[in-house]
Amino acid sequence: GCFTCRVRRKKCDEKRPVCGSCSKLALKCHYKAPQWWATNDQRKRQMKRISTRIRQSRIIEKEGDMQEYVKRVGALAQKAPVSSRDDEAIDPMLGEGFDPYSYTPTTVPPLSPYNINVTTETQAFMLPAQDNSNAPNPSSAATTDFAPGPASHLPNTGKGKSRKKSNPIQHNHAMDEGLAQPNRSLSNYLLTVIPLQDEDKPLLEHFVDNVVRIVLPIPEIYPGNQTHVTEIVNSLQNNRAYLHCCLSASAIHMKACRRLEDQVDPEIMDHRFTAISQLSRALLRGNGDMHVLNGTLALIFFYSAVSSPEDYLPDISWTHHFIAVWNLVKKLDRPPSPFNVSLIAWIDILGSTMVGRTPAFSHTYRTKNMRGISSGLERLMGCDDRIMYLISEIACLEDLIADPSAGMVEAEMRKQFADLIAQLSWTEPPNKNFENVFAGSGKIKPDKLTKLISAVFRTAARIYLYSVMPGFNYHDGTIMNLVGSIADTLSYIPSGPHGFDRCLAWPLFMAGVHSVSSSHFRRVLTERVAALGYKGRFGSFGQMYRILKEVWKATDGPLTTPENVNQAQQEGSSSSHLARYDEAIALEVSLGHTPLWRAIMKHKKWEFLIM
Repeated sequence: GCFTCRVRRKKCDEKRPVCGSCSKLALKCHYKAPQWWATNDQRKRQMKRISTRIRQSRIIEKEGDMQEYVKRVGALAQKAPVSSRDDEAIDPMLGEGFDPYSYTPTTVPPLSPYNINVTTETQAFMLPAQDNSNAPNPSSAATTDFAPGPASHLPNTGKGKSRKKSNPIQHNHAMDEGLAQPNRSLSNYLLTVIPLQDEDKPLLEHFVDNVVRIVLPIPEIYPGNQTHVTEIVNSLQNNRAYLHCCLSASAIHMKACRRLEDQVDPEIMDHRFTAISQLSRALLRGNGDMHVLNGTLALIFFYSAVSSPEDYLPDISWTHHFIAVWNLVKKLDRPPSPFNVSLIAWIDILGSTMVGRTPAFSHTYRTKNMRGISSGLERLMGCDDRIMYLISEIACLEDLIADPSAGMVEAEMRKQFADLIAQLSWTEPPNKNFENVFAGSGKIKPDKLTKLISAVFRTAARIYLYSVMPGFNYHDGTIMNLVGSIADTLSYIPSGPHGFDRCLAWPLFMAGVHSVSSSHFRRVLTERVAALGYKGRFGSFGQMYRILKEVWKATDGPLTTPENVNQAQQEGSSSSHLARYDEAIALEVSLGHTPLWRAIMKHKKWEFLIM
């Protein structure tokens, strides 16, 4: 039986990859000897952790808050939002989005009684210059060497507080050695103003010092006020559901970067359950909509940014959370903050491509595109807003083509296809040449980097547009050239643990699922995955690569991995490949009901949000 059942002294049905007992209790199922199996003392500690998780599962099942939350979100979706507003005149999503230069939040109280600002100019309350999350850095990873970041010259003001060794989420000083931490005053300040239990303080420290930067690297390249940090800090101070969501996300990231296996599962579930319970109660009361919106967006965004593709803990799909977001935005008596406008658009547009549905706010994006209104996407996630709006239009077209009741004829499809191709071409910059993204000082040039990221997204949008049309074949020369173009553009973008590959999960996904096994793109991608080290194993990027490996296996191309990247690959017949894959998936794909990658995700019960 599995080692989890052995340590529990329970009978195991030996189902693979997860036995029935572990699946029922949401426990990590081990068929290879885990680290905690080494000694009797470690086994006893593991048994205590398992007992804690089982108690949590029973409490969650008894209180039923997760199920109640889903029910209340469903009920919210069935109610027509009551509003006296003129529909388009005061569309809450029509406002400008995130701007790292000019936006200052006015709807929340100041950070502290001392009126201390979060700025990079004064270096007060700033995040570390890079992610120092105590992560292993495999020597086998082929990292790309590039100039230091903007804050690499800042002084080290000391290490974090020590933690008891018995705590699995304590600070690991051995891993901190040589990882110069700049100013840690923001996390230290928050520990003094946010009431937390001692065991939760390392999680808050880790979230502020490491998680925020790794999930939002683009705003950090802009000089000036770090307004995204200001908004996050205010929510941490004033929104308990948001706080517990972030503590849970911090534990998930810690688990990934320190390879803690299931040691922090109780902390992950405790804070996840607390966050959802508070949101559920707020929905029941029907007040505090802005707080509920912030907390719900945090559940979607931070979890998608740090979750493992092999996550086995009980959770609620991001699609359920986004139903709540859509309804809350419709109910708001004032627009969301510019940061939230950008975050909602980012999730909505790319999320719609994952499920094949029209984005919830597609009409708003269409209006913004026509009027030239920014949603702040370029400065939040790196891609030109106009390209993101067109990705929304492509998702709308895909939904229409897939809906028999829409009655779209081929001539109309071709017309819309041609229009979207032309509009994507209009987003091309006058100067199409790419330049070095580093200034002489070693700082990133924001305009050069976002130009490259936008180019990758633009090409991926073209691939996505071709893929939704009837008769699509990824062996077509046009598609192979587009996929190859993305591989070429990647050479200009810094790779490795301090690069920007994690900003490109969606376009890399679109290129990867439509690449042939002999594609140069696969070689480039696997090399960059290896260069990322542990950062390539979690979040949207890790989930993206996990799906790609399954898709490539399904089409029976030799799996391109860092180990076999130099081996020659031969292309075969896709029909024979699918015939050897799961019959249900093969049938669904052969009937043209869904692309292969969606069929695989459905079969695996993966509800990933690739952003």
